[in-house]
This record gives sequence, C-alpha cells and structure tokens, in this order.
Amino acid sequence: MQKSLSTRDALDEAEMNENKAVDVELAARLGVRTALEQAYCMLRTAFPGQRRFVESFFLERERASSKAEGGESKPAEGGAEGSK
Repeated sequence: MQKSLSTRDALDEAEMNENKAVDVELAARLGVRTALEQAYCMLRTAFPGQRRFVESFFLERERASSKAEGGESKPAEGGAEGSK
C-alpha cells in the first residue's frame, strides 16, 4: 500500500512538473510571437508600400497539413502571421 502511494505521489509530481514546463513553453512562444509582430509592424511603418521588402526579414511559414500528409511542404502566403 505504501509503495503504491509513493508511486502515485511521484506520478502526480511528474505531471505537475510537465504542466509547468508546458506553461513556460507557451509563454515563451507567445513572447516570441508578440515580438515578431511588433517588429513586423515597425518595419511596415518604416517602409510603407514595400511589403515584399519587409517580409523578406521573416521566414516563410510552412503549412502543417502538408507536413502531416507526408507531402512536400509549401510556404504560406505572406510573412508574419496575423499582422496583415
């Protein structure tokens, strides 16, 4: 009985640590996305009418569905997502 309780406690602690790690990763991804969107907006303001030039600073996003199907991945339209 004692062994199963200690095993359960260890599992609960491991799950709690995993959840914390996921929260930290999501916060970091959100921070990166926000910084990229701000940089995109600043560049669009600094270079009005030069969208292709501004988007050349950013990697093209690949479609997840193409990768999942095993086919060749195709770049999505545009540069920074959600900033248009």
